[in-house]
Formats: sequence, structure tokens, C-alpha cells
Amino acid sequence: ALTLPSDREQGFRAAKRRFFFEHPAGNELFGLIPHDEMEFERLLEEGDARAAGLVRRMVLALNRFYEPDFPDRQRDRLLLWQSHRYDVRAPAAFVSLRDLPHQQLRIEVQRYADWVEKWLPPRQRGRRSFALVAEVGGMDVALLEIDRELYLTLLEGQRGLGRSSWSRTTTRRIARFVDQIDRATESGAAGGVENVRIRNVATDLDEQFYVQRQPGRFQV
Repeated sequence: ALTLPSDREQGFRAAKRRFFFEHPAGNELFGLIPHDEMEFERLLEEGDARAAGLVRRMVLALNRFYEPDFPDRQRDRLLLWQSHRYDVRAPAAFVSLRDLPHQQLRIEVQRYADWVEKWLPPRQRGRRSFALVAEVGGMDVALLEIDRELYLTLLEGQRGLGRSSWSRTTTRRIARFVDQIDRATESGAAGGVENVRIRNVATDLDEQFYVQRQPGRFQV
């Protein structure tokens, strides 16, 4: 067993040296890192967070967060699902009245303040997240910071996996992001006909109907 010196920095250097130069399968150890985590690190390190198609991938992932069987080819709009509950349990029923075109979403890479740029060498600047920003009416209305945990969660959602392993913090961040967008788009829906969709994930109910605000009526 490796006995580290009392000095923590020296111990870290010794452990790293043994990992890279003494381990019989040192090169193969890098292959044990999950592909999704490697992809996230590549996005950050190579600046590919602005890569074409990433917004639509995130849109699909967010849609499947609420609807696991959401069609793979429909990545051009983010459905704005809303829910209500009376206790701490996860909601079973969701309602969607509006959506947001993917053109109103953009990726922003993490930036440092000007004073940090002046004294922090480039090789020591490590990005840990990027942001998905929503724009409504020419103004930024919501921002979702996508770090490692949230990125992996969204990929699980994109693949249609269940929510049993998702943390409450992560689910709240996604719900808050969608809520902020929905509130910003609500002001533009004062009249006309609303396309309402209701889903109950517990009973597998999925219904759609139309509501006319003035005069008030609905059609299944």
C-alpha cells in the first residue's frame, strides 16, 4: 500500500507519479471513465459548447425529462410543462399550453470576470459548466447552468431512462427553468385559442384539447 508523506501536496504528487508511470495498465485506466463524462469534459475543454446541434440535443433531453417517449426527430421546440402539488412528493400530472422554438434558446460558455482574466493564466482556467439561455421578446428570461451532474441527468432523460436516480436538486433546477420561460410567454397569450395537453405519468393518461378564451369554451 502507498503511504503518503505528511505534506499533502507532496503526497498528491507521489500518488500521481505512481499512477502515470508505475501502474502496469496506466493508459487503460483512462478508458474506464464513462463516455458521457468524457464528452462533457471535451465540450468544456475544446470550447465545443457552442457546437451546432447542441441546443436541439438539449431541447430533446428536456422534453424527454418530462416525456420519456417524446419523438426523437422533434427537437425544434421545448414544451413548457407545468405542475402543481400539495406535498413534497413528485407530481404525477403535468399540463402544457405553450412551447418555445429552439431558435429562442442559445448556449453560452462560462466566462471569467475581467479582473480574473488579468491575473489567472489561461492554463489554469477550468470551465465547469455552460449555460442554456432562453430569450422571449428580445430579452433573456431564464438561464439553466448545465454542470456535470445536470448534463448526465439530461442525457439519461434523452435516452428515456426513469427518474429514480435523479436528485431533487437537479429536477428542481430544470422545473424552475421551464417555469421561468412559461411565465415570460404567458403574457403573450391573452386571447385566442390555447392548445392544452395533459399528462398523468402515474396512470399513463395523455389527452389534448383546445380552449377558447373569449368567449370561453373548449373542444376535445
